[in-house]
Amino acid sequence: MNKIFGAKLVNNPSNWLYEAELHCATNGKLALIKISFPVKEPIPDKVKKLFPDGYEEHLSEIEKTEGLNYWKCDYVVDFGGDKITNDVVGDNSLLAIDSAVQAIRFNLKKHGDEWIDQNGLPDWILFPKPITIGWGKEFYDEAVAKVEEMERKKNAEIEQRRRKP
Repeated sequence: MNKIFGAKLVNNPSNWLYEAELHCATNGKLALIKISFPVKEPIPDKVKKLFPDGYEEHLSEIEKTEGLNYWKCDYVVDFGGDKITNDVVGDNSLLAIDSAVQAIRFNLKKHGDEWIDQNGLPDWILFPKPITIGWGKEFYDEAVAKVEEMERKKNAEIEQRRRKP
């Protein structure tokens, strides 16, 4: 198996893109994490459930002529008896994977803090929290600006320490 960022990249014997075993430093729990390769689906069941009276009227003209472009990604978080198996969808394969990563991050946090993989990488590196896009571009731009300002301040502090004799 190949290693990427401390995780095992599986040669797809069981359709898993990512597998890792994590342990919680604060409570000793173990968690087996799996993320599948995303697959394209015309209309995932999750989307159909959002519109029980029919989804067709909610489609854009592009979607009506070119078809829907949804991707589904399965994930598993197994706490040894308490097993969470679900799927998420995205408009493209990367968004589907990102949605799975965020669902895993959320479930890990519900079961403890300070999760660490077999190579010593912490959960905040393995499953980072992205800037939310769900509240629109204005919120996103403001959040990005704040993060960038924090980065500029930290870089200035580091540069100032380097210059001191």
